[in-house]
This record gives sequence, C-alpha cells and structure tokens, in this order.
Amino acid sequence: MARQHEAAVFLAGHGLASPWTSWRRAGAVVSACAAMTRCAIPFLSIIKKTDHQTGVSGAGRGGTMQVERRREPLDEVQAMLRDSVQAFVARHPGAKRLRALRDGRATEADAVWPSIAESGWLSIMTPESLGGLGLGLAELCAVAEELAAGLAPETFVADNLAIAVLTGGDNADLTVERLPALLDGSSRLALAWQEAANTLDPREVATTATPVAGGVALNGAKRMIPGAATASAFLVTAEGPSGLGAYWVDPAQPGVSLDLRTTVDGVALGDLTLNDVVVADDRRISGEASSLLTRVLEEARMAASAALFGLVRQALAITVDYTRTRQQFGKPIGSFQSLQHRMVDLWMQQEITRNTLAHALVVFAATEDPAARAVAASAAKAQASKAAMLVTRQAIQLHGGVGYADEYDIGLFLKRAIVLSGWLGTASLHRRRYVLEAPGFDDQA
Repeated sequence: MARQHEAAVFLAGHGLASPWTSWRRAGAVVSACAAMTRCAIPFLSIIKKTDHQTGVSGAGRGGTMQVERRREPLDEVQAMLRDSVQAFVARHPGAKRLRALRDGRATEADAVWPSIAESGWLSIMTPESLGGLGLGLAELCAVAEELAAGLAPETFVADNLAIAVLTGGDNADLTVERLPALLDGSSRLALAWQEAANTLDPREVATTATPVAGGVALNGAKRMIPGAATASAFLVTAEGPSGLGAYWVDPAQPGVSLDLRTTVDGVALGDLTLNDVVVADDRRISGEASSLLTRVLEEARMAASAALFGLVRQALAITVDYTRTRQQFGKPIGSFQSLQHRMVDLWMQQEITRNTLAHALVVFAATEDPAARAVAASAAKAQASKAAMLVTRQAIQLHGGVGYADEYDIGLFLKRAIVLSGWLGTASLHRRRYVLEAPGFDDQA
C-alpha cells in the first residue's frame, strides 16, 4: 500500500492525473513489480531482521547475508556531499563538457578537474592517516550519483578505483610519494586490469611480469581503460613471481603504447600495450593483489550502479517536467493516460533500482565477505544497468521528435547509460553471476 500511495503521489503531485486514476494505475504497477521482484531478484526478498544495529545475520551459501530491507535517511555528511555536488553541477553543467569532448575540445572538458579535487571527492575513501576523508562507500556512491545526474563526464569513479588500489597496496613509500598529487588533482592515475570483453574477474590475466635485474619486465595488453586519455600513470596488473601483482607504469616508458577510442558519449577509453616494459621493484604496488583488486572492483561496481541510478533519476525528472509543459490538443501530454502508464512504469524501475542499491550498501557495510559482496554488487549493477537503458530510451520516446535533437540534453543521458551500463560488467553478466552465486539457485543454473 505504501508503494501504491507513492506511485499515486508521483503522478498526482506532478499534475499528470487525478488522485483516483493515479491510485488505480499505481496499484496495478506495484503488484506487477512486486511479483517480478520476488521472482527475478530474490536478493531483495532476504528480509530477516536479526540484529538491532546492523540488521545482518550469518552468511549462507555464497556468503549472502540475511539483511533487513529498509530505507535509511541520509546522514548529515551524505546530505552535505550531495549539496556540494549539486552546487558544482550548477556552476559547471556537465552537458556542456560532454559536447566539448564529443567535438574534440578536451582541454575545455578537463578544466574542472582541479575543482573536483579541491572539493575533496577524490579522497572520500582514502584513510585519514594518508590525508583522506576516511569516509565510506555510501558517501562515494552519493557523489557518483549526483555527478552522473548532472552529466559530468569526468572519470570520477575510475580515478577513485585506481587511488584505492594504490592506498590498499603494500608499497607505503610509493603511496606517500605519489598520493598527494593524485588527491590535489595535479596528477591522474588509471587502473589497467581488463584484457577482454565480458570479464568480471581481475585474476583472468595473460599479462606477465618476468623477473629481471632490479625489477620485472611487463608484457601484455590491457583494454577499455577509463581515464586513459588524462592519466599521468597506470596501475597495471600482471601475473608475477608471487601471483597477481600491480605495478606503477609511466606512459612515457620505453615499450608502452597507448591507443584511445572515443565512446558514444565522447569519453575516451584506452588500450595499453606493453612490450618488455621494465618496472623497478620500488614501483610494485602489491606483490599479491588478487584480494585487493577483487574488493576494490566490487566497490567500484557499487559506485557505477549509483551513477546509473543518477541517470535514471534525472532523466525521469526531466521527462516528467517536459510532459507537463508540452501541449497537444489543447492540454499537456502528461494528462494522457497512456503516457501516464509509461511514466509510472519508469518510476517503478527507478524505485526498484533505488532499493536494490540501498540494500546492497547495507550488505557492504555489514560484511567483508567477498562472496556476499559479489552477490550484492551484481544485484545492484544488473538492475541499475537495465533500468538506465530502459528509462533513458523511453525518455527520448516521451519527448517525441525533439528527443533526438542535439539541443535537448535527454539524448546525452542515453549515451552515458550505454557506456556506464557496460563498464565493469553488463547486466547479463551480472545476472549470470548472481544466479551462480546467490543462495536459492542451483549452481548449474
């Protein structure tokens, strides 16, 4: 009943339908979505309250926790972060920078990075002992969501991912040497871990680190590196003498070749090739980085899911506002029942995504278990990717012909959704991992 009421308020509150029409439509949609959620995403239905403080009990098969589903109010820190990002977006419209990237004006698009660094957003999860804010994943997700809602093209999540690998490694001297420049924005770092499409596991590498005098020689190739165009250095993963390691590589070193490819939204991805690239021992980040990379990538998937939710939220808000003002046959098109039905369907996708993400954050806060976190991250990323593609496509349709016009920003939301939904694993990849890992599914499903 609460969800039905919220859906009715969504339509009636925007002046798109009478309360009674909204209530009937909302009831039908909520019932259908509740059935879909129970069948397709049992992760959301693990609702056993067992601990007054955390709402979490012991792990079952695959490490999934029994967690009470609840929507927590934003704390003061998260609210302040959201306010600061919204103010930043108002001063520096992301759509303008996206178009600048698309048109080859990269200098203009990169001009705001010092402001992002000055705001402290690059140090959100960096420990206070290293000069960071020492906050958590929820705060990182809050900033990622608001930046995405403002169409900011900067590789905020990818940069935080690389910084987290650096600070989580076992080379304290290199961290102390390089971290200040990364946090103040004067230097940029990109993580090069992926070698093939449709890959979730950082341990699936063919790049090798062969011992040589004073260090190792790297040979291999990395693909689809976000932030490669602006990176001052790369963290490259390779199979070395002690297992999977991470190494600091300067793009100007002999044997390093970087090719850039522009994605549909105008942001570049890089392909890095390494031929006998010698890395000194004091530039090794971690000699055995499997657990570190696994943890950090799952956290990055959560932040990417939050960014996708930001796209969903803002694209729907823009579309609802447009249907209130666009007149046809002497009345707003938002008053037409068929369009109301479609918008409530999109609203339900927004709310399912919101709750999936919130529930996954509870799991991440409650446990360090890799299997439980993998299941939670896959649930969030699969739903967020699906919702972002659906909502942004439908938003263009609801705008009509002008939705395809470049002067309208709504098309940029679809382009960002296409890129972000594929980064760190597509919806289908994460659905498959969820099915294989979550309790209640057969391992051979």
